[in-house]
Amino acid sequence: MRSRVTARSTAAVVAGFVALSATAAVAQETIFEQSFSVQDGALLATELVEMDIIVESAASGSAEVRVVMEADDGEWGRQVFEKMAFQATPRSGGLEIRTKSTDIPWEEWRDHGRLSFHLLLRVPAGLDLNLQTVDGDVSVLESAGEVRVHTVDGDITVGTLNGGSVNLHTVDGDILAEALLANEVTLHSVDGDIVAETLAGDALKLSTADGDIEIAELRGALRASSGDGDVTVSVAEFNGLTVQTGDGDITVFVDASVSASVRLSGEDIYTQGFGLPAQQEDGRRVSGELNGGGPGLQLSTGDGSISLRTP
Repeated sequence: MRSRVTARSTAAVVAGFVALSATAAVAQETIFEQSFSVQDGALLATELVEMDIIVESAASGSAEVRVVMEADDGEWGRQVFEKMAFQATPRSGGLEIRTKSTDIPWEEWRDHGRLSFHLLLRVPAGLDLNLQTVDGDVSVLESAGEVRVHTVDGDITVGTLNGGSVNLHTVDGDILAEALLANEVTLHSVDGDIVAETLAGDALKLSTADGDIEIAELRGALRASSGDGDVTVSVAEFNGLTVQTGDGDITVFVDASVSASVRLSGEDIYTQGFGLPAQQEDGRRVSGELNGGGPGLQLSTGDGSISLRTP
């Protein structure tokens, strides 16, 4: 089923400690490095400004914290880092990492060329994560704990997350996921796409105000909405699906043998091979019971087409 959706690879994005994709002209420098004792089940929390976050898994008992600077002007970059007041503090078996805003005028940033900071973390997979950053990307390779990510201006990229719950939120960026296997999953982007290769759980909610949604393999009950974008879902295990978009097309791949109560509403509706009735008189609605009925299959678009297809 994955070939039906253009799912984007996350492996190249979650580079972690292996390498940072800096150009040869930008010098890299490690400006902070320290290890801390931590316990599985404890919380790793960040409150950062102007810093990317990359999280990789490590053996239990220890968290490695490293900050890498990429700068055209290294001396000025170190001064900026001092103004950030970077702190990493052990807290109840976990770790709290903070910075503060530098309030540097944009003209000064412009005069000194390129400058970026990356927080690289090697932590046990059993730690809970609450990662917050303003103006930065967040990447998590894998986690078996609770995961909460919030960034105001950046992309969120995750590998395999199989803890109890996952909550990912970005104001201006995309959300790319390889495998979300938690009981509860909530993904939201104000201005960006949401792409997941595998999505499984009991309560799955995806929403974007302005972007597309693509799910290559769905196993669970999903509610998805887009204010202005297309939605494409390939269903591997059907437990209910509700999709709404204000101005976009909806394409769902699902086996014709599933039991579902179908309600479809859109400009053009294609359901060939499912034995559903033709569009009703207004030309915008189709409803019926597949194989005696079952969980709801509700697809609605204000100004777009709906395609219900077999894999």
